[in-house]
Amino acid sequence: MTTEEIEDALFHLSRIEALKIEGGFMVVYNALTIERLEKDNKKRYKVEDYQRLEQYF
Repeated sequence: MTTEEIEDALFHLSRIEALKIEGGFMVVYNALTIERLEKDNKKRYKVEDYQRLEQYF
């Protein structure tokens, strides 16, 4: 792999925001995995859900 190919790859990755280059330093982002636990789109909050929020706040 040539230096030009590496530069092109880094440029492409920065354009799709897979990484960010600041002042000559490369900042790597860790991948985020989101898993959907609740499959029911019509589910509404219950009193128990609000109680847990009250305990937190």
